[in-house]
Formats: sequence, structure tokens, C-alpha cells
Amino acid sequence: HAGVYSTIIQLYNIVTDVVTVTQKERPDEKVHEQHWTTVRELWMQKDKEQCENWKDEVQNSGLFSAVVTAFLIESQTDLLPDPAQESVQLLRQIVTQSAGKEWVVQANLEIDAISILVNVFWFLGLVCSLTAAIIGIISLQWI
Repeated sequence: HAGVYSTIIQLYNIVTDVVTVTQKERPDEKVHEQHWTTVRELWMQKDKEQCENWKDEVQNSGLFSAVVTAFLIESQTDLLPDPAQESVQLLRQIVTQSAGKEWVVQANLEIDAISILVNVFWFLGLVCSLTAAIIGIISLQWI
């Protein structure tokens, strides 16, 4: 907001200078029109710079989503059962069955609460960043 405020102040000062010069010198209509053309060009330049900044921010939000996705994929492996633990459990089952004992199936899906919480936050971060990127892309149509 400070950038917009300073731009408005600058334009106000330019317009004030134009009015002062116009009143003092009473130039013809062409000179008066040139001053307003200068003001319009300055304003358009500021608008173009602001639009470019917005485009860059939307592109950075897409990059952020890609980074979050990479971390999410890596973190998601903590939610899967350990293959080594599954191998040990299968070997126990084979040994128990070969000894003639009945095997009791044990569900060993022990996932840390912290892993679940971390993955929830990664998913929420991904959803929020993708939502922001989509809103940004849609809003770029008006820029």
C-alpha cells in the first residue's frame, strides 16, 4: 500500500506543477495536453510494473507448490508400513505354521502421531498453495 500511496503523491505533485505552470504561463492547449500525456504515461508505467510484480508472485506460488509436493512425497513414506518389519512378520508366520502352531494375525500398523500430524500439515500447505495459485492464475486474466 505504501507504493500505491507514494505513486499517488508523486502524481499529485506532477499535476500540481502542471496546473501551476499552466496558470502562470497560460500556454496553448497543446502544451497543456502534453503535460497530461506525461502524467498518463507515468501512471501506465507504474501500472505495468505492478502487473509484472503480480505475475511474478503467481509464478512463485506455483514453484512453492512444487517444493511442498516434493516434501510431501518424501514425508508420505512415514505413513507406509516398514517393509523390513513385514518381512520379519512373514518369517514368523512361516516358522509358526511349520511348527504346527496356529498363526494369529497381528496388525502392526503403528504409525507415529507426529508423522500423521506432519503429513496433515504438508497436505494442508499443498492445498492452500494450490488454491492460491489457482486464484492467482484466474486473476491474471484481468491483468
